[in-house]
Amino acid sequence: GQLLDWNFGTIAGTVTFCAAGPCAATVSVNELKNEIAVDVYPNPCTGKFTLDAEITKGEICIYTIIGEKILSQKFPNAELEIDLSTQPDGVYFLYVKSEKGTAIQKIIIDK
Repeated sequence: GQLLDWNFGTIAGTVTFCAAGPCAATVSVNELKNEIAVDVYPNPCTGKFTLDAEITKGEICIYTIIGEKILSQKFPNAELEIDLSTQPDGVYFLYVKSEKGTAIQKIIIDK
């Protein structure tokens, strides 16, 4: 799968999130401000969760903590059920991209 480049900067205390392709983003934690409202529930979850966003269409990508893309799909409406129950426990990052902007949300899987 596609890998993200995670750079940990100790001077500025930032973490950089970089990706290529349809879900391309470069975001520093210090500047992480979602342009669109995104709600993920339940979170933490057992792998199944609902994504609720203020968009009607767009694209989502989900990455592991080491930057591997595990899911990429179209976002057809304002609410989407996602099943990551086959993934191991851990922290994941959900990236949402639409015509209104972008958002990144941390997801915790704890079975």
